Amino acid sequence: MYYYESTTAKKLVELEINNRKEALKLYDEIIPVIKKFDKKVLNKRLETALQQVNQYLRIDRNYSSFSIMLYVQDNYVKSKPDRNGCCMASYVQTRQLSLTTALFTSDGYMKDKIMIDDEGRIRSDVIINALEQGRNNMEEHIKMLEESLPNVEEYKQKLESLKNEIENTTKEIPFLIREYFDLNYRVTIN
Repeated sequence: MYYYESTTAKKLVELEINNRKEALKLYDEIIPVIKKFDKKVLNKRLETALQQVNQYLRIDRNYSSFSIMLYVQDNYVKSKPDRNGCCMASYVQTRQLSLTTALFTSDGYMKDKIMIDDEGRIRSDVIINALEQGRNNMEEHIKMLEESLPNVEEYKQKLESLKNEIENTTKEIPFLIREYFDLNYRVTIN
């Protein structure tokens, strides 16, 4: 993991928050689309209909799972130009957002999360429930990030204090005891 300069890191977290807020706006438009496909066979038409809401929406079907993904386009911040006038770009960690909680396309161990019935038809009620859960999860995540961002310096201080405590405790333990019992703890905080 690359660690960013504080100003860039803050801008990236703010961008992550903004991307999630933009994704939240899509839920009310996606749900009616899903309702239209109730009891229809899952095919490319659903994804095409979702792309009428937002061109960057995709259906992700890996193995027996299913999710509706938003591929984020606003995904980097530019650094200030260096002395040669060159700018660097720093990218967000999350370039695609899942708008649904886990769903399955075939008989999985969680019958209430299977979005395809035995005849291969879409169960819109299951997808809509997963969208509602996804919306709630995203709202909670946004709130957590917004509340945590102002406390970064406090987190750094706490972690530095813990690091020092671990280092001091490790120094108190004789070398052979540390070696034989694997008590050589090293903590790296950037």
